[in-house]
Parts: sequence; C-alpha cells; structure tokens
Amino acid sequence: MTDFIITKIIRFVGNKLDGYKTIIGGLGLILTGVLGFIRLMFPDLTQFPSMTIGEILVSISAGMTAIGLGGKAEKLKEEVHKGNIIVDDKEEKIDG
Repeated sequence: MTDFIITKIIRFVGNKLDGYKTIIGGLGLILTGVLGFIRLMFPDLTQFPSMTIGEILVSISAGMTAIGLGGKAEKLKEEVHKGNIIVDDKEEKIDG
C-alpha cells in the first residue's frame, strides 16, 4: 500500500514538472561539477564529491547540453501542440 501511495505521489510530481525535468537534471549536473571543483580547491571538504578535473568538466558540459536539449524539446512540443511544424526554417500550419 505504501508503494502505491509513493508511486502516485511521484507520478503526480512528475506530471506537474513535465518539461522541467530535463532542465532540473541539467542544473543538477552543473551543480555536481561545481561542487567537485570546490572540493578540488578545498580538499578538506570531504562531504563534497571527489572528482578529477576531467570529470568536473564533463559534468558541467553535460549539464549545459541537457539544459539546451530540454529547451529545444519544450519549444518543439509547444509548436506541435499549436499545430505548427517547422521544416527547413519555414513554419507551416497544419489542420488537425
């Protein structure tokens, strides 16, 4: 019964955050990279993740990529919902 309630809550939150999940994930990756960089600068902060400079850069760049792709996906979803399709930088309206 508890699993059922937790599943319903997670599904509700997921539906409310639809379209923002990719952006939130991207921000999480960027924040992880920033925390890894802080740990690299201050090794005494053991509660932060221990990462190499390569892992830090990969995390930050993957976060930026996720944010960019999330924005593009949301823009495309809005255009499809409106009935507009963008083909070769020309906007076409479809009935439906």
